[in-house]
Amino acid sequence: MLDGLTMGAVVRRSAAQYPNRTAYIFEGERVTFAEYNRRVNKAAHVLSGLGLTKGDHVAILGQNSIRYLEGCHAAAKLGLVFGTINWRLSSHEIAFIVTDADNRVLLVEAGLQPLVSEIRDQLADVTILVYGGPVDLPGAQDYEALFEAAGEVEPEADVNGADPAVIMYTSGTTGLPKGAVLSHSNIVWDSLFALTYVPPKNDDCFFAFHADEPCQRFAHAHDHLHATRIAGGDHAAMGARTGLSAYRATSCHHRLHPGYAFDSADGIRRPSTL
Repeated sequence: MLDGLTMGAVVRRSAAQYPNRTAYIFEGERVTFAEYNRRVNKAAHVLSGLGLTKGDHVAILGQNSIRYLEGCHAAAKLGLVFGTINWRLSSHEIAFIVTDADNRVLLVEAGLQPLVSEIRDQLADVTILVYGGPVDLPGAQDYEALFEAAGEVEPEADVNGADPAVIMYTSGTTGLPKGAVLSHSNIVWDSLFALTYVPPKNDDCFFAFHADEPCQRFAHAHDHLHATRIAGGDHAAMGARTGLSAYRATSCHHRLHPGYAFDSADGIRRPSTL
């Protein structure tokens, strides 16, 4: 039972139980739980096609997007360790994190290629996949082309709850950043606890947003993301430049789960309801 508490299992379960419900909303894009699971499977086949196997590390440098979460859950299904990198870091700090964690693959949002180009020579042994736009970085591969060609069947991997799932680096206030590792059970159990202190309904919409460090806050929101997913609710994930007005535009006019601050022009912090 405990070994079955994995992030990938949550994605599969939600697709089986709520296939036609909306899973994620992002800047006008909506995907159902079944569609999301298929997309995660395709992303997993992209990563496994690069030779990644259980225990390998893959990192992402990007802002909030459905692609971002797909990469995280794809890594989870394969037993890879997924690393989140704050796109506001300097190129020197990014290079340190990528190499310190022994990442074999780095996913880079297209708009952040200039940042990675400054450290490309330090990442010679790292396979770089660019997503969300044209590939301009020398030696990088087109993630979108690989994704379109990938299959949708469930990947085969022996993953259990004790396996490491995510590594996030500290701010490094007293020195270089240090990696903190969370297992699948760490994340899923936190989600189960979230079901008790903020019980979501299946018509709820969880809104994940933070203007200063969107990619990191998106990663930190896993407890509520998975809790809402377990309950079959929606997720509205906004980019760095959107605020509460964008949330209203999603048509998710249900309860807004508390606990995540809005640092936006709307000037609202820690709301409990809309």
